[in-house]
Amino acid sequence: MSTTSIVPKYDLGVATDYLQFGKGEKKRTHLAEGTNRIAPGFYCDAGSIDEFIELGNHLATTNKRRVRAHSIVQSFAPDEFNVDDPADLQYVGDLGFELAKRMFPNSPCLVVVHADSDGRNAHSHITVLNHDLVTGKAPTKNRTHSQLKAINDQLMREHGLRTVDRPHGGNSGRWADIRGERLARIEAGTPKRYEEFDVAIGDNLADAKKAALSVDDLDAFMERFEAELADRGVAMKQTEHEVKTESRKGHKKGDIVHGLTYEMLDEVTPTYKPRKRRRAASKVSAEFTLEGLAADVEAERQRRLAEAQRQQAAAAQQRREAMLTPTAEAAPTPEPTVERPGSELRRLLDELREARLAADDVPVAVEEAEQEALATAPASPPPLATAPDGDLDGAQAEESALAAAPADRSSLAAAPDEPEPFRSRLREYEAKTKSEKETADKLAVLDEQMVAWREEGRLPDENIVKTYNVGKEKLEKYGSWFEPENERLLIARHEKLVKANRSFELGTDVGRTRAATLRAAVAEGRYETAAQTAPKPLSAAQHAQQMAAEAVLEDAVHEDERQR
Repeated sequence: MSTTSIVPKYDLGVATDYLQFGKGEKKRTHLAEGTNRIAPGFYCDAGSIDEFIELGNHLATTNKRRVRAHSIVQSFAPDEFNVDDPADLQYVGDLGFELAKRMFPNSPCLVVVHADSDGRNAHSHITVLNHDLVTGKAPTKNRTHSQLKAINDQLMREHGLRTVDRPHGGNSGRWADIRGERLARIEAGTPKRYEEFDVAIGDNLADAKKAALSVDDLDAFMERFEAELADRGVAMKQTEHEVKTESRKGHKKGDIVHGLTYEMLDEVTPTYKPRKRRRAASKVSAEFTLEGLAADVEAERQRRLAEAQRQQAAAAQQRREAMLTPTAEAAPTPEPTVERPGSELRRLLDELREARLAADDVPVAVEEAEQEALATAPASPPPLATAPDGDLDGAQAEESALAAAPADRSSLAAAPDEPEPFRSRLREYEAKTKSEKETADKLAVLDEQMVAWREEGRLPDENIVKTYNVGKEKLEKYGSWFEPENERLLIARHEKLVKANRSFELGTDVGRTRAATLRAAVAEGRYETAAQTAPKPLSAAQHAQQMAAEAVLEDAVHEDERQR
């Protein structure tokens, strides 16, 4: 059962800061450790959250709109999704993305899933920019809660999930919630009259319904449901009566209303002799009325249909991947150019990136130096990968020399076997507890993966690295067990994230711009600074300009900490 809400957002920076780090002590902890509260299921229509904020502010400023985005919260009951299961959290994120695209199909969106609420209920925060990429205007539909609820309820039914219904009279909630309230009163010694019987008959109805849902045809279900009730000592009777007044919601005076009544022997109520008692379905729970049973049967049918479609889609994807596996080189077939919302989004993002590069002289100079170095560097054999600093290490230099030497078939025949893949020292970490050993084994996977990326000439994949939450504590405890280059990169990553968070907290335009630049670099896997990774040193003027900019930022950070 999911609940939803929608409100306009006038400040994207504050909103997305809460989504990433929370507030109060939770925020301070994340900032200190270089972590965040983003769970699996995260999605962003831009390259990063900072780029999404920049795009939203740009669109709102350009079009002179006060409302920069619409914020939607989609929250599920604790018994629907397990906050400790990444697959469940990914499913919650998928539902949030689908809801966003049904509400505003042509607007850029951000979906952040949280699993750290006190009630342990999975929920997603959906931020949709107040801009339609097709019309160029602000969306005019689906901005009210009633419209949101109708679309969300339809989405829940299609996925076989519960909806929040409010039928007239009786107990409108689900039986599980009503049962909990009644048991709490019984355990507290303050039950209502016949409350023990109401719990007993409700449990029998719930068990019978669960057993009968093995069929998804309503008539077959009702027949099976009645048989299951009889096995549990419950008799079901269909009733009808005429509406006497105009006050009944959904019915007019004179209408014939059909209902259900259940009867069972009461053997649980204290101080009373056993006797048969009857309960109208709506007095137990709306879940056991004709309308409620029909809704659950339809939801089960939709759930099975959706599951079958997911399985078919997965099988089709596997077949496509098998067919697309390259067996011989073939010229790529150009795709036809079609104007879609995504094309407009890419154009806007490219313009923003170009504007950022034009405003920052130092990165431009570094990029030009890189291009000059590449243009003047001698050609090297394609299979050789370069280290992150642009130079060949000893092993690669030896391979380069061998590649340039004349081929010697006898020496090739006697060549030793290929070296074994890198094995992390973390796998031999002497852990004192089981959880400590599990953490070391997980970090060993990251250590080995980072070495593999470097051997392939690739930057680290931040989407994978951040799932390991390698913050200050883990670096202090396990850092020396990493491969030395990996340790250095992870420390640089942590320091860059901490510096970005401190810059963002300054609340100034300079601080926010600096934070956005640092976080974008981390998102791309560039953990070191541009000066550290540039293949050609900066000129004296460029170096002085960079040092001056760094000094201004550090002074601002120190002044902010002093005032605190």
